[in-house]
Amino acid sequence: MFQAKISPAIHTHAEALEAEDKEGIAVVPLTIPLLAGPGAISLVIVNAEQMIYWVDKVILSFGAFF
Repeated sequence: MFQAKISPAIHTHAEALEAEDKEGIAVVPLTIPLLAGPGAISLVIVNAEQMIYWVDKVILSFGAFF
Protein backbone atom coordinates (compact mmCIF):
# COMPACT_ATOMS: atom_id res chain seq x y z
CA MET A 1 0.00 0.00 0.00
CA PHE A 2 2.80 2.42 0.73
CA GLN A 3 4.83 1.80 -2.43
CA ALA A 4 1.84 1.81 -4.85
CA LYS A 5 3.61 -0.33 -7.41
CA ILE A 6 1.48 -2.13 -9.98
CA SER A 7 2.29 -5.78 -10.59
CA PRO A 8 2.21 -6.80 -14.27
CA ALA A 9 0.99 -10.28 -13.28
CA ILE A 10 -2.25 -8.88 -11.88
CA HIS A 11 -2.66 -5.69 -13.93
CA THR A 12 -3.33 -6.36 -17.62
CA HIS A 13 -2.95 -3.92 -20.49
CA ALA A 14 -6.73 -3.68 -20.91
CA GLU A 15 -7.10 -2.77 -17.23
CA ALA A 16 -4.42 -0.11 -17.59
CA LEU A 17 -6.30 1.49 -20.48
CA GLU A 18 -9.54 1.42 -18.51
CA ALA A 19 -7.85 2.96 -15.46
CA GLU A 20 -6.60 5.93 -17.49
CA ASP A 21 -10.19 7.15 -17.98
CA LYS A 22 -11.09 7.03 -14.29
CA GLU A 23 -10.36 9.65 -11.68
CA GLY A 24 -7.96 8.74 -8.89
CA ILE A 25 -10.32 8.78 -5.90
CA ALA A 26 -9.40 6.63 -2.92
CA VAL A 27 -10.08 6.36 0.79
CA VAL A 28 -7.03 5.56 2.84
CA PRO A 29 -8.03 3.71 6.02
CA LEU A 30 -4.90 4.88 7.82
CA THR A 31 -6.03 8.52 7.74
CA ILE A 32 -9.44 7.96 9.33
CA PRO A 33 -8.14 7.64 12.93
CA LEU A 34 -5.95 10.68 12.38
CA LEU A 35 -8.94 12.79 11.34
CA ALA A 36 -11.48 11.61 13.91
CA GLY A 37 -9.48 10.26 16.82
CA PRO A 38 -10.01 7.08 18.81
CA GLY A 39 -12.38 8.69 21.31
CA ALA A 40 -14.75 9.93 18.62
CA ILE A 41 -14.71 6.58 16.84
CA SER A 42 -15.48 4.75 20.11
CA LEU A 43 -18.31 7.17 20.88
CA VAL A 44 -19.96 6.56 17.50
CA ILE A 45 -19.66 2.78 17.87
CA VAL A 46 -21.17 2.79 21.37
CA ASN A 47 -23.99 5.17 20.41
CA ALA A 48 -24.82 3.15 17.29
CA GLU A 49 -25.05 -0.02 19.39
CA GLN A 50 -27.42 1.61 21.89
CA MET A 51 -29.80 3.04 19.30
CA ILE A 52 -32.92 0.98 18.76
CA TYR A 53 -34.70 2.67 15.85
CA TRP A 54 -33.26 3.03 12.34
CA VAL A 55 -34.16 6.72 12.31
CA ASP A 56 -31.74 7.32 15.19
CA LYS A 57 -28.97 5.55 13.27
CA VAL A 58 -29.65 7.73 10.21
CA ILE A 59 -29.40 10.86 12.35
CA LEU A 60 -26.13 9.61 13.84
CA SER A 61 -24.78 8.89 10.36
CA PHE A 62 -25.65 12.40 9.13
CA GLY A 63 -24.07 13.88 12.25
CA ALA A 64 -20.83 12.06 11.53
CA PHE A 65 -20.55 13.76 8.13
CA PHE A 66 -21.27 17.32 9.26
